[in-house]
Amino acid sequence: MSATGLLDRDGVRLGLSACDRWDALDQVAMALLDIGATSAQYGADMRGRELRASTYVGGGIALPHGGSGSGGHVHRPAMVLLQFPDGVCWAGQDVRLCVGIAVGHVGQSGLLCSLGQAMLDPGIMAQLHGSTDTNHVLTLLRASV
Repeated sequence: MSATGLLDRDGVRLGLSACDRWDALDQVAMALLDIGATSAQYGADMRGRELRASTYVGGGIALPHGGSGSGGHVHRPAMVLLQFPDGVCWAGQDVRLCVGIAVGHVGQSGLLCSLGQAMLDPGIMAQLHGSTDTNHVLTLLRASV
């Protein structure tokens, strides 16, 4: 499963702030709900997953997603990207980008691997961290994932 078709303009939210990772996680869940990708229960699934193990992956990025039993709360596969320019304390780490994923358990590992590859590129990450243009973010991700 490719990230290219999972992220659309409505799923990119730039220049946000959050008081902590739980606030940021709630914003990710709300973004997925707003675009019609998940039910309201998916937010609770993401919280449960986060309690089991942090979804921080390094480089100022967290990839919150539901656990293995959350597929029933996914209406359609989707991603959202929320940017927190001032950072959010995420289990002791500074997170600037949250890429929320709703694909159900089957496609999740391939998508996480694909995103991980793109996020190893420091040039792409610097641009994503600092961008104020949704179209630029979409172009970067679609070209690199």
